[in-house]
Amino acid sequence: MRFDRTFWLLLGAALILALPLALAETIPLRDLAGRYAPMAEALAAGDWEHGFHSAYPPLQPLLAAGVIRLFGGNGFAANQVISLLFYLGSAFPLFWIFRELWGRRTALWSLAMYLAADQLLSLAVSGIRDSGRTFFLALAVAGLLSLMRRRNLAGALVVALGAAGLTLLRGDTFLIALLAGTGCLYLDLYGSDRRWHFPRYALAAGGVFLLLILPWLIHQQRVTGYPLPEWRHGAMMNRIWPSLPPVANPGEYQRTPARLPDLPPAARKVPAAAEHPPFSEFVAGVLEGLYLPYLALVALGVYLRWKRREWSAGETLVLAAVGLHLLAVAAQIRISSRFFYMSSRYLLPASPLLFGWAALGLEWLRELGSRTPRGRKLVTAGLIALGLLLYLSAWRRTTDFNKSKVLERNRGLKLTAAAAARGPAGAVLTNDTRLGYLSGRTFWVLSHARGVAVTEFCRLNGVSQLVLTVRGEEALIEQLRRDRNWQEQEITPDYLIFRRSE
Repeated sequence: MRFDRTFWLLLGAALILALPLALAETIPLRDLAGRYAPMAEALAAGDWEHGFHSAYPPLQPLLAAGVIRLFGGNGFAANQVISLLFYLGSAFPLFWIFRELWGRRTALWSLAMYLAADQLLSLAVSGIRDSGRTFFLALAVAGLLSLMRRRNLAGALVVALGAAGLTLLRGDTFLIALLAGTGCLYLDLYGSDRRWHFPRYALAAGGVFLLLILPWLIHQQRVTGYPLPEWRHGAMMNRIWPSLPPVANPGEYQRTPARLPDLPPAARKVPAAAEHPPFSEFVAGVLEGLYLPYLALVALGVYLRWKRREWSAGETLVLAAVGLHLLAVAAQIRISSRFFYMSSRYLLPASPLLFGWAALGLEWLRELGSRTPRGRKLVTAGLIALGLLLYLSAWRRTTDFNKSKVLERNRGLKLTAAAAARGPAGAVLTNDTRLGYLSGRTFWVLSHARGVAVTEFCRLNGVSQLVLTVRGEEALIEQLRRDRNWQEQEITPDYLIFRRSE
């Protein structure tokens, strides 16, 4: 398939606009600081034992490690590069899907709307794995659409690549990969000619899929006792079938295994049960996850296709993919947490598949408003203003430039991490993974020491500093202030350091 000049211009403009945002993102998110950035750095250093973790599939840390080996830098920047490449790379399967269903003009409008979506752009420059989810999901849907229309080996293999990518990227997308494989099998069995066939393409795709994920499954079998893509799959399996042998619990990611004092169960604190959020929060999370700024346009586009009797089987496939993705995510959260909850970030990666209908709705409104010269000018001005507002919104999400309190908090976080880096030799214990990561030291997360004496944990693990955010740790801070073995250093009112004085 050829990608014309307008496509490449849109992609180039997106890259130019995204780079300043990536450079402005100077503080990693907690997940990135506590897991994926250290994992990438460990892999780049050849530390395979601590570069892999059975609770986190390996694809993005491996790719980020490759960036570090090729160009240098740290795990945070390397993950940003990979995330941004996935964001731009998603344009290719998305454009192909949109053009297959609605033609070139609508495909270009859909692509422009994808590249302008503020939440997707801010996720891309943050360095987390959501952009990869968009890429592999779009790849799988493109393969299914090709199978539906042509029943070819190429389509089946594209589904296999998308499903393998989803499996090796995130644990919660394994179920979505299985759904894509099921769709591949059905479309190969009952082909585009509406006749039953031997599913040779689907079987070949299944073989490729298994071949791609096999090394990771072998690793998981060795570590957890089950050949499952992620440890939590085994935990959910044990919850559904308690009679099965328990999956080995790997704990949270740490560069070096922590040593916890051997205390009796009664001495350990049991976390208080979390309150179940109201169902209205679940509904709000779903709506936001479908990308709320375009949702009315999506509904308009779907309505127009039905009203004009132009709806196609391919559109049903794409809409079903988004719906099944939503149900799969919601079901896994329900099984795992036993209540309904939805963060918009879990669904946003699938939302670009809806943007074709959003573009159709936008085109209809544009034609409606462009019937007079003045109307055309107003429509053009409105589109430019919309694009500018979305880009400014992406800046706000990335830098919080209009929130002075957030800026001051980030400044304090950097100052505290820098002070920890200049401190005495030894590891850091912190209640904020960002502080630990930015200090450049081996660090532990305070939650690993819950239920044991913090000072004992520090002694056993060579911790020389506690680097803390004040909020939520008032009791621990008062305890340390009474302990003559620790000296307090306040960096800002929100951040402080306790250094071992012995």
